[in-house]
Amino acid sequence: MDNIINLKLDKDYFSQSLYKARVDKGFTVEELASILGISARIIYSYQNGEKFPSLEILKKISVVLEISIDSILCLKA
Repeated sequence: MDNIINLKLDKDYFSQSLYKARVDKGFTVEELASILGISARIIYSYQNGEKFPSLEILKKISVVLEISIDSILCLKA
C-alpha cells in the first residue's frame, strides 16, 4: 500500500486548459459540443469548473482538440 499515491484532480487547471485548447483550435462551444455529441451546456460546465468529463469524453476532447490528456490535466499527489 505504500506504493499507492492519492491523486487529486485540479478542476481549475482543467477548465482553463480546455478553454484555451478550444479557442486555439477555433471551435465555438456549440461546435465542440456537437462534435463530442454532448450539449453546449455541458461544455460550459466543464469550462466553469462545475463538472468533469467522463474518461470517454475526456479522450474525445483530447482527439478533437489535438491535445494530450497529460497536458489538459494537472494531477497532484
